[in-house]
Amino acid sequence: MPNPDEEPLEFWLRDALDLDQEERNYLASLNLASPWRQQSATVTDARWGWLALIGVVTAFITWSLAGPIVSADFDFANRVGLSTFVVTNVVEWLGRIGETFIGVATAPGLTLSQPLLAVVALAVLFWPRLVAAPHFLQGVRS
Repeated sequence: MPNPDEEPLEFWLRDALDLDQEERNYLASLNLASPWRQQSATVTDARWGWLALIGVVTAFITWSLAGPIVSADFDFANRVGLSTFVVTNVVEWLGRIGETFIGVATAPGLTLSQPLLAVVALAVLFWPRLVAAPHFLQGVRS
């Protein structure tokens, strides 16, 4: 049983973690909260938010109005097996694409094209920068 004259562990922890004035001044000089004090949303971000909200509301209203009209068509397509046909063909198509990628990745001729792959990787890496570069008009005006 602890001695009642001894100070509790919480006191020692609080004393060890308490900052002195010099440490407080240093932390204040870092200005750590400045990124959160800036304006959080730009005007374009707000426009995208409104666009998303309007899109969702419009889709809901459209589906609510068109749902009863097209439900008979969806029911008929389901009865004749159109959904099964579509799902089966999509799965088969994705499987063939996967087999093609595996075949290309395991092809022995791929080892001969390492420099070409490096060029393609660099092109893909820098593509956003190339697209974002300003385009200057060249040639003769018409």
